[in-house]
Amino acid sequence: MTAFKPTHRITVTPLTGTPADHWFVMLVDGVGYTFVEWSACEHADWELVDGEWRFQGDAAPWNGIVTVITL
Repeated sequence: MTAFKPTHRITVTPLTGTPADHWFVMLVDGVGYTFVEWSACEHADWELVDGEWRFQGDAAPWNGIVTVITL
């Protein structure tokens, strides 16, 4: 198994002004795995489809702003 090395940082900032959530993901063939998902061989929550980041199949954001930084 390849060692986990994050390729992107995804930050979701809610419009309500509450603190932002962020994930470090490793993009592999369009799928963005977190460290926990990669280590446990689980399905990933994040994916990149036609240039759009999706979370569990749904377009993001859900009432917020999504910022993706390539590491």
